[in-house]
Amino acid sequence: KTSNGGTTWSSLSASGTGSTTFFDAYFLTANVGYIVGSGGTIIKTTDGGSNWTTLSSGTTNDLRAVHFTSGSIGYAVGVGGTLIKTIDNGVTWSALTVATSENLNDIHFASSKIGYAVGVGGEIWKTEDAGLIWENVGTGFSLELVNVYFTDDLTGYASSDSY
Repeated sequence: KTSNGGTTWSSLSASGTGSTTFFDAYFLTANVGYIVGSGGTIIKTTDGGSNWTTLSSGTTNDLRAVHFTSGSIGYAVGVGGTLIKTIDNGVTWSALTVATSENLNDIHFASSKIGYAVGVGGEIWKTEDAGLIWENVGTGFSLELVNVYFTDDLTGYASSDSY
């Protein structure tokens, strides 16, 4: 963590996470944040990282990315097509249906309803109803997509692990 623009960094620890590998973090505010990782791990802080609470994700699959559209609504994606959603600040997570068993590496919502998840084989999955239905809109590329970001409902960027 840094609080001086990156001049210095301090290490934070989350007790009880053992050998967990963490893959992504999403902070709603300076104090409230979530981190996802191996074995379906999700941890949450409400005090800027001083203390962490382990949440039950309902999966043992590695979670690769997490994104929140509001203080209470969030999504996480991971290996084997894992896609989960919370509507209660991470207290409970429910599986969403996406027609893939490929790894999903990142997720981003352009608005509260329009979101994208990316993964293996150039797959891009889109929802227009806050995650109820996901459609593979594809890219025409076969590369593994590792990141996705939308600046608005129409303009987005995805990156791969190769070119």
